[in-house]
Order: sequence, then C-alpha cells, then structure tokens
Amino acid sequence: DFLKSASALPFVNTYMAKKLGTGRDIGAMITFQKKLNQHTKIKLSSGLFNGAGINQSDINNDKNFVSRAEMHYNKNVILAANILSGKTNEVDSIKQDISSFGGSITAQWKHEIVEAEYIYSKVDQTKKSGWNAWAGHTFKTNSEFIPAIQLLARYEQYDTDINLSGNQKDRITIGSNFYIDNKYTKIQLNYQINNEEINSTDNNEFLVN
Repeated sequence: DFLKSASALPFVNTYMAKKLGTGRDIGAMITFQKKLNQHTKIKLSSGLFNGAGINQSDINNDKNFVSRAEMHYNKNVILAANILSGKTNEVDSIKQDISSFGGSITAQWKHEIVEAEYIYSKVDQTKKSGWNAWAGHTFKTNSEFIPAIQLLARYEQYDTDINLSGNQKDRITIGSNFYIDNKYTKIQLNYQINNEEINSTDNNEFLVN
C-alpha cells in the first residue's frame, strides 16, 4: 500500500500490518529495470535512508538499507519481495536492531484483481508479522454519472508479538468503490468486522471516504 497514492487505495483503511513495512524517508535509491523477453521484465531498487520517517529528526548516524525486487509478467501479474535492515531512530545508547522482509503478488485480468502481501518484522527481540489478501471485481454500467462500480473483499491478520499468545487480530472488510465520472471522484463505502483473539469487543465499523 505504501507504493500507491491515496487516491488509488482500494479500501478506506490500509491493512493493519502496513506499519511493519517501510514508509516515506530521506535518503537515496538506485533503480534498475530490464526487459527479459516479450512478456517479462524485472525492476530492482536499493537505497540507504536515515530511518527517521515522516516529520521526524534523525537522531543517530545509522542508516537503513532497503531493497525491493519486482517481476512483471504481461502487465497482469507482479511478484515482489523486499527487505529492510538497520537501526531504530533512537539515540545511540538505546537504539535497537531492526529488520523486516515481505513479499506480495498482484494479479489483474480485465475487470478482476487479486492481491496478497505478507510482512515480517523484528525489532530487537520482538517479532511481528501480518498478511492480507483481497479481491475485487469492477462492473461497467450504462450510467454517465457512475460509469463503474467495484466490489471488494479483504481478509487480514496482524500479530503484534509472535512470541506471545492472545494478541493476534484479524479483520474482514467488505467494500465498494463508486467511480464518479471515471476521472476525478471516487466514493468508498466499507464495513469492517474487527476481531481480537482475546478481550474481543463490539467494535465493527462502517466507513465512508
């Protein structure tokens, strides 16, 4: 989801484990692309970043290494893998090792799309992980006002500490996107079913964007 603009996100909320991945940061990156054959191309990106994130000062001299590899097939399928290695953005006396890796697959054909992603993160001795999978189908209408409607469903899990039991969360989201004029405006309606492994509460949500 970090690679998509806000207007291109399929759901109102990004998935819970997104916070385990990389985000906007200050640094430098090199990207290499090559077409392997008529149907396949690869894209490799690597860089060093300060690890502070958005609107945060860098308070140590360590840098984070980030790398991502993508394979595109016929513009319909994208396989990707990514890694991060570095330190947390804390002063030298308390900074911790941080690493994460993940992978994703996106498959799109005509009016259907299926996407899944897994992320694993380790900060010092705390291990976290999460994954999500979603699918959508776009219906064309004969209306000039709403020329396309997309129906979607997503399932996700997020474990805030793999070494502990009872802290896993999962969420089901049913959504629809109404593409007004198919250019500048989109209305999103989502219903989220939130489940906690223990201490479950009545906290389902209906969201409009």
